[in-house]
Amino acid sequence: MPIDKRPPLEIITLGDYVRDTISGFCGVVTAETRYLNGSIKYCVEAQELDNGKLIQEYWFDHHRLRVQSQKHKGGVGYASTQEPQ
Repeated sequence: MPIDKRPPLEIITLGDYVRDTISGFCGVVTAETRYLNGSIKYCVEAQELDNGKLIQEYWFDHHRLRVQSQKHKGGVGYASTQEPQ
């Protein structure tokens, strides 16, 4: 049986601000998909606009992402549970 030499998976949760190690794309994790073969992919949405328009979201394999900050509040897809004051 081959030995998996990849580093252990970093814990990523919805709302984390992440960076793709290959493309450098950064954004907030808004969805997670788990496949039968064990693969885990995350949908990452950018917080910036491109000429006033939303940037397309992208799906990345778990091994490509690194958490930059946890549980980001604000930005795309965030809904506050606190009452307005």
